[in-house]
Amino acid sequence: MSPEEMFKLENSLKENEGLREQYQILLSSREYIKAKSVLEEIENDPDLPQVMDQVIDHYEGKYAFEKRTVYLNRVWDLLISVVALFGALILMRILMLVR
Repeated sequence: MSPEEMFKLENSLKENEGLREQYQILLSSREYIKAKSVLEEIENDPDLPQVMDQVIDHYEGKYAFEKRTVYLNRVWDLLISVVALFGALILMRILMLVR
């Protein structure tokens, strides 16, 4: 975008509330798509099982009395919680902009 086009867009966004809301929805949607893409990359990373094993091995060294599956479940629960929280925040932002 040229500086002149950017200036016109910024002025339009300042003056037009409907356009500003649509622009914010677009930005929020882009953030969501980026976050989803990163999550898919993490889930499909061939090194994820190895990294999770390393994390589990680290904690088993400190806490040998707990089973490995407990740690695996905790890591997945944490990952799912973070993703759910991030999704909820983006959804809330979109809903606030739509109103």
